[in-house]
Amino acid sequence: MKSEKVTSSHGIDTYFHLDGDRLIVENRFDAQPILDAAKEESNHGNGGWTENRNMRKVATVPLALLHLWDSMGISPKKDPKAFRTKLNDAELRYFRTDGGSRL
Repeated sequence: MKSEKVTSSHGIDTYFHLDGDRLIVENRFDAQPILDAAKEESNHGNGGWTENRNMRKVATVPLALLHLWDSMGISPKKDPKAFRTKLNDAELRYFRTDGGSRL
């Protein structure tokens, strides 16, 4: 099977694979840089709050994951409760930048 990277945008690499007479499109995403940055922010000990405590950053979620959730109807505008549930999910805790406080 021949494989060729055709595009890269917002951390998503798209590959085309030719398998006989079938064309397979594959998207790959490396979340490690986002996870590393979120861990660094979470370790600051300020709970995600700005210096004047008027805003709090709770997570850094990759665009690819936000698009997937949106396609499932989960977004801050479409279903805020489901969105908060996703952000509180233990499996996604490494995207949290506020030390993991419940929302």
